[in-house]
Amino acid sequence: MIDFRYHLVSLVSVFLALAVGIVLGAGPLKESIGTELTKSVDVLRQQKKDLNDKLDTANAAVSHRDDFLTGLAPTVIDGQLTGRSVVLVTLPGVDDSKVSDALVDAIKEAGGTVTGQVSVGAAWVDPAQEPTRAKVITDLTPKLPIGAIPTGGDTDEKLPRLLAEVLVGNGTTTTGEDRATSTAVLKELRSQNLIGIKGSLTGLATAALVLAPGNPDSSDQNAVPTASGSPQNAYLTLATALDAIGGGAVVSGPASAAAGSGLLAALRDDDATKEAVSTVDTGTTEMGVITAVLALREQLEGGHGAYGFVGGDTKQTPTLAAGSVVVPTATATKK
Repeated sequence: MIDFRYHLVSLVSVFLALAVGIVLGAGPLKESIGTELTKSVDVLRQQKKDLNDKLDTANAAVSHRDDFLTGLAPTVIDGQLTGRSVVLVTLPGVDDSKVSDALVDAIKEAGGTVTGQVSVGAAWVDPAQEPTRAKVITDLTPKLPIGAIPTGGDTDEKLPRLLAEVLVGNGTTTTGEDRATSTAVLKELRSQNLIGIKGSLTGLATAALVLAPGNPDSSDQNAVPTASGSPQNAYLTLATALDAIGGGAVVSGPASAAAGSGLLAALRDDDATKEAVSTVDTGTTEMGVITAVLALREQLEGGHGAYGFVGGDTKQTPTLAAGSVVVPTATATKK
């Protein structure tokens, strides 16, 4: 049983140890302790300075690289999309207009045209909105020609194909075959907040550029499942439909989208999709803008590839067309 003497002995031991420490610190060990502490602080200060210098150098290198690419871009992409048209499709979670504006400018510099910009709404993947999506199919069926509504699959498989049908075609013109059908579909999808349209659409594009958000695990986008599975599956279905119906599709996003549960990672992991749809994981950089344009040109010529630096199967950039500035890189496999 612990008694008063135990507590007394413990307190005496504590004060004795403290006294010994004070005596040693103020006496024979005083100088050595102070010297060692000073040396340690000096080392830490130097390490901090070295790290700051390295960070400044890295930041300057990135800035100069981007400036260099910005100046080089017009020469590299000039003529890559001459006579071709592209529709931009933005997925939920992509809210930086600078990214889409840069891509629009680059497509035009490459000689192409942008038929319009469409944003996919959150209702596209919200399980609570599944009745709304089903209603769209029901309401449109009597308004459209027979065969306009896909017959196979569930609602979440029919909607992506229906949207793709009114956005892209495999021809070389920007005029849709049936503007009344396209107008009816777009109007219905927009009225149910499934899509948004910036400006107006001028007809069918020959290719689609899909802008993907960062990894849902680390962004404001909530990765809620749809009736048919994960939201990434719904977007994967849309990208596949745009590629199959049009002349090609490229999905571009930041590096985080190529990791974990990001859309680019899902696209690259799907055996069928990765053999058709091209992906770019440097989409928010000047490098990504150039790569997206080159990937669109490659798609329209029947090729595909995974570009960026995330994953072991990616290449830096597609090969350039004959007569362009030569960039040393491997040729992507044709579809």
